Amino acid sequence: MAVKSIADDVADYLTTAAGGSHGTVGTDIFVGKLVDSPNDQIAVFPTGGGAPSAYIADIHEPTFQVLIRNDDFDAGNTILRSVRTALHKKINLTLTNFVALNILAASEGGAIGQDERGLYEFTINFSAKVRPT
Repeated sequence: MAVKSIADDVADYLTTAAGGSHGTVGTDIFVGKLVDSPNDQIAVFPTGGGAPSAYIADIHEPTFQVLIRNDDFDAGNTILRSVRTALHKKINLTLTNFVALNILAASEGGAIGQDERGLYEFTINFSAKVRPT
């Protein structure tokens, strides 16, 4: 069985996050990739992070990026804000494979332009401090 990353847990969490579901993993939420269809989707990418704690066993500081792609600019921007609200300043959040001691947005996030098909893309980066469940 493959070792799960914080990105896997965040994708799962976005299916049931406070404020309503953002989609379904494998249908319109993906980990580590965007797929050709549907046009409107969310991808969660693990982006490394800080070094594991030298003093406390099993404490890790991963980072991840959420990318939103949508055919409507306003809808994509609304999803970005909703994702930020669902994840920013979460404390002691029990996920599938980890307990997030905290999750913080690195910025407000925003639009990064359009892809080759003219779909709007938005990103936001997060840092977390986690321990295994």
